[in-house]
Amino acid sequence: DGSSPLDHDEAHGQDGECEEDGHDDEDEEDGHVDEWAGAFNLQQGQTYRWNFQKKACGDDTPAYAETSMKMAVLKLTTCTTAGIELVHADADTLLEESTIANVTAGSTIAVTSSNSASGNLQMDLTSDNTYFMMTVSTDGCYVVFFEHVPYEFENGYHVFTTDPVDVEAEALGDGSSPLDHDEAHGQDSECEEDGHDGEDEEDDGDGHGNTSNQPDCECTAAGQINCADTTEANNAIETLRTLNCAVGDTCVTNSECRDSYFVLHSYHDACDSDTLPSGIENEYHEWEEQCLGCYIPLYQNPALGECPEADCSDSDHIEHEFEELAELNCGANNCTSEECQAIWDEIIAFHDSCPNAPEAVEQGLHNWEGICLGGCNVHTDDRVIDCTAENNAAYQSKSSSSSSKSNNAIGSGAIIAVVVVVVVVVMGIGFGLYWQFYLKGKTKENLMKEPHKLEEIKQNSIVSMASMSSIAQGTAPAQEVV
Repeated sequence: DGSSPLDHDEAHGQDGECEEDGHDDEDEEDGHVDEWAGAFNLQQGQTYRWNFQKKACGDDTPAYAETSMKMAVLKLTTCTTAGIELVHADADTLLEESTIANVTAGSTIAVTSSNSASGNLQMDLTSDNTYFMMTVSTDGCYVVFFEHVPYEFENGYHVFTTDPVDVEAEALGDGSSPLDHDEAHGQDSECEEDGHDGEDEEDDGDGHGNTSNQPDCECTAAGQINCADTTEANNAIETLRTLNCAVGDTCVTNSECRDSYFVLHSYHDACDSDTLPSGIENEYHEWEEQCLGCYIPLYQNPALGECPEADCSDSDHIEHEFEELAELNCGANNCTSEECQAIWDEIIAFHDSCPNAPEAVEQGLHNWEGICLGGCNVHTDDRVIDCTAENNAAYQSKSSSSSSKSNNAIGSGAIIAVVVVVVVVVMGIGFGLYWQFYLKGKTKENLMKEPHKLEEIKQNSIVSMASMSSIAQGTAPAQEVV
């Protein structure tokens, strides 16, 4: 209880003051050493990966939330919150051991036949990213206890994966919820409430709200997508990973990163929510805050009605409505009750229409998407796509790119043809001059020295001309024609 799913990628410590002492007194209230616990169904023979990144609080230099973090893993009999609590005391024992071993970056935490493992994870301070592998000796449900909330280390990559798929918790343990965990360990500066600096109110990153200054997706490298074929979306996310596009402003300044996100964003917004595989769907939400979005009309589900009009000036109301989902226990009925459905529709409308959604709503909505059934269609404006417009000036569509390549190819071919003709003409003129002023006279001189050869050439020429004449008139024998 109180923990939050792993797909919650909120930048903790950026929605309040960064505590100077690195801890909040409330963390110790429950008497346990850990701040977060989650249970996962894991398989023998599969390699899992914990990913931790540096992040910045305000204008501070990026840093890890902590330079180290204790971790304990135990096998459960039931993959439930109650099951987690049954072994909580055992986890405390493992985490409090004075002999707990340090685990260096890149190492593997192996859960063997003892059905438990522990270690003190050491962050690689020379790198922006630190990872640890994890394996289990038998299939089953395992609970992972962390000394600190793992989301504090999340900055662009999902915390727990088995590449390329995100791994989500089946059950969550008691303890401080990430939504209430405001600290950013190891950082002293004060962070703005929404995780950005105060002047950055308009967020073009996720493509929602005010999109007037965004390029049209169709006019970018995304071009016209085919929702029935997700190959391009898969390639795009692979490029984003490979080029480490989540670091700094790389996703905006690097054209490959930028174009790859345009493709991914187009599939996400213009296709049915089930189009993208769940792993990529979850990862998309991690890239929203890093990358520049583009405009594309939102998918309209024919089975759903239109969303209510959102009041983008009243973020307090929508934040209250979001809290109501939990207070009314809407998850128990998949938001299908009349009251829960009305709240869910309001949240969708605000999230997809407004650029200033509260952080808890922005991130929490993606957790509820897998719970709430139904929903509504957000009205999209009747924007005219004009790839020559100013907002598209810095981008080039696939069709434009193909046309440009085609024109370049034609131009190159024409140049080569001209060069070849010039070379042939020059060679012909050179040979003609060579024949006229040297070779012709030399040949005549040699033939005059040997008159019988000259006579032989004449006779052969007469015979050849007679044969050609016969062939032309159709009177030559078949064998001769051949």
